Amino acid sequence: MKLLKYLIVLLLFTLSYDKSFSQCDEEKLFQKCLSSLDDFTFLKVYYLVSDKGDFSFNKRYSYVFSKGNRYMLTYCTDEYNKAKLAISIYDNSGKMLISSYAKITKKYYKGFVFDCHRTGVYYFNFFSQIGENVCNASMLSLYVKKE
Repeated sequence: MKLLKYLIVLLLFTLSYDKSFSQCDEEKLFQKCLSSLDDFTFLKVYYLVSDKGDFSFNKRYSYVFSKGNRYMLTYCTDEYNKAKLAISIYDNSGKMLISSYAKITKKYYKGFVFDCHRTGVYYFNFFSQIGENVCNASMLSLYVKKE
């Protein structure tokens, strides 16, 4: 009987540990991304969360950019996430304009700055080949000159 109680407690501890490990702390990610903005002003956050263990992760969002503005798109990960994330911006015709993944060097970057030359709807594509849980936040921000 004592052994049965011990096994039940051990099982409950194991299940609760696994669940807490896989949960994504979005507020913590938000604060982490926010601290890296420097001279940029926060516009929007995109939470990129998947706990399904899918092999690949692909999300798409849109935003209206204004001509003459400089935007920054970055991402932050939790400390358990080993996946590399590629962020790409496409115009309304489907042409890729910029990406955080450099095909030639096969390097992933944490984001980029984009100078908008035409007002319109732009699409962000977030892609990762993972095979594990994803807990990322991507932050869109606008450059504001400080006087």
